Amino acid sequence: MKGNRLKGISVFVLLCIGIFGWLTCGKVNGQAAQSANLSGAKKAVIAAYKNYQTKVDVSAYHLYNTRDSEAVSAMMTEVVNQTPGLFYTGMQYAKCVVVGTNQITGLELEYARSFQKPNGTVNVAQIKATKTKINQKVKKALQCIKPGMTTVEKALVLHDYLIKNTQYNDDESKEYRYSEWGIFLKGKGNCQGYSMAYGILMQRAGIPVRYVVSESMMHMWNQIKIGGKWYHVDVTWDDPLDTRQKKDQYGLVLHDRFLCSTQKMKEKGYYGFGGKSAKSTKYDHK
Repeated sequence: MKGNRLKGISVFVLLCIGIFGWLTCGKVNGQAAQSANLSGAKKAVIAAYKNYQTKVDVSAYHLYNTRDSEAVSAMMTEVVNQTPGLFYTGMQYAKCVVVGTNQITGLELEYARSFQKPNGTVNVAQIKATKTKINQKVKKALQCIKPGMTTVEKALVLHDYLIKNTQYNDDESKEYRYSEWGIFLKGKGNCQGYSMAYGILMQRAGIPVRYVVSESMMHMWNQIKIGGKWYHVDVTWDDPLDTRQKKDQYGLVLHDRFLCSTQKMKEKGYYGFGGKSAKSTKYDHK
């Protein structure tokens, strides 16, 4: 089961890392003088996507091509891969670099082919219609939460809901597999899709959530905060595949990777992930 998962997920990571890149406008040279404001640039990019813009001015954030190229790439990858609600983004972007100063003054943003009109412009109406449908599905999922449930019970019932209603799929031709779009409207997705969908449900349920990525494993999952402590939750690998037929085992839900400490995740074979550690072992024995 694990091998099949990794084979599919490797395609996701190669797509994210190998295709997600940039086009440089002109020759660059010169040296940067001020520290990069990557957090400001990130907010500007997210705002641009939310306003369906194809260009964003980043000249105020002191980004310089030679010094900040890798950081900008990582920032853009994080925006696309770990921002709930941006299911319509593409996997490439272009950056404009001023000759002589080496400054990155602008970014051109791509949108998923499914949300472009035939002439290549952004199909805003389709994005908004899809958002409405996703919100309807999210509301339906949240109906699993009953009065009096504890935070753990809420996190568990939504974990189980996603697994029961989703099949793992990493078909390269399916743009929806990366996001909540695929999970909620198609019932299919890869690890990024599962993680984004679970993250949205956690946010709507009032449970703090963040995303964990292991490029070494070519995998992505969540951490959620309960009782002031962070715990790992991997919805994808709690949704087992039939090892013979390589298909989803309908109705079968595992809890092997629900509310685990970082120590327990490493014992289970996880590796190559950074971010903040989840130290509490409160639920490791469950």
